[in-house]
Amino acid sequence: MSVLVSGSIAIDNVKTQKAEQENLLGGSASYAAIAASFFSPVGMVSIVGHDFPVEHLDLFKKRNINLEGVEFSSGETFRWAGEYMEDMNDRETLSVALNVLESWQPTVAESQKTATTVNLLANSHPLKTTAPSITSNAIEAPPPWPPEPGCPPSPPAPVASRCAASAGR
Repeated sequence: MSVLVSGSIAIDNVKTQKAEQENLLGGSASYAAIAASFFSPVGMVSIVGHDFPVEHLDLFKKRNINLEGVEFSSGETFRWAGEYMEDMNDRETLSVALNVLESWQPTVAESQKTATTVNLLANSHPLKTTAPSITSNAIEAPPPWPPEPGCPPSPPAPVASRCAASAGR
């Protein structure tokens, strides 16, 4: 079995009550790919900018993550900054810079199309709802959600509250 993870790779600046660190590896695709790499071969589909730290790429390579689907752009990498509160369950986002992620269109490398058994869509652009999916080793883009105004009877949980609010329910 092999896993293809599509989503964001980021540079995070994190502040806690006891410490503050900058230029940390962030992004949902980063953590999903690293976790999956302990159990299966993994490929990534994402984008990073010219400012992405080499030590983060080295970590992916050390975990044998296939980076053929990672686009290397001349722009700046997606960045997030946040502060975690005393109990670490609460946090405040201080800044978000989409940068290269804003106009990124996911592209799966040919080698990843035939080698993938499981396709995991990690969080990507916060305002876009489409991403590549692999079905029978063919790439298809799912339709945007919801497909038309209104909501289906059972939308995904995070979307359900948005639909209820927009429909006046």
